[in-house]
Amino acid sequence: MENRKPLIFGLVAVAFTLGLSCCVGVFAFAMSSGLENLGSGAEVGDECDRDLDCDLDANHTCMQDAAGGYCTPTCQTSDGCAPGWVCEGSTVIRNGREVEAGQRCMRPEPGREALQTGHARVTELTGTVRGVSVGTLCSYRQIAVPSDGPLDSRWEVSCGSTYLYGGGTVGYNPRTDPSWPAGVLADDSGTTREDGDPALRVEGTTLVVRDDREGRHGDFSATLQIEP
Repeated sequence: MENRKPLIFGLVAVAFTLGLSCCVGVFAFAMSSGLENLGSGAEVGDECDRDLDCDLDANHTCMQDAAGGYCTPTCQTSDGCAPGWVCEGSTVIRNGREVEAGQRCMRPEPGREALQTGHARVTELTGTVRGVSVGTLCSYRQIAVPSDGPLDSRWEVSCGSTYLYGGGTVGYNPRTDPSWPAGVLADDSGTTREDGDPALRVEGTTLVVRDDREGRHGDFSATLQIEP
């Protein structure tokens, strides 16, 4: 019997270790499932205080504005957001520090309403822009920006998941300019090489976006006609 004691003790130790590992695994799974499902069923725009109040499985997060917290998804362009919402680069506070949170759909705030919205179809295109060709239906929007300076609005022209103009932290323009001829709603004449983003001109029912080789789409020019 003396020779069997090490074997018995070894089997007991293995069983104890396996049992402990199993319990830890079950506990961890239960905790992670609880965290993942805590915000399950939350809709875009629902009130929240933290990310866990939102649907994490849908990659929603809790953003804060002057009115409080709300659940919102990631986005590539504003076309992927709710009507009136805008896709913008965002930041959140993590451990007391402001960090980038990627592109998120932002709900309208007082002073940031849409001034112009609609659809426009590509009628001419030189150069190559992925996902865009003659006939592609795109969206355009002008959003008010609270500002004491002349750049008090932002323009976007997006075709599905592709921005021709605007998005992120670019696209700022004055709402009006006394030097513009009648009918001109925007006239950003500088391309990426000159001012960091493409050129845009909106006149009557025509939008023209163009850029140089240093832009994200390279050297291109697109003419779009606003749809009735």
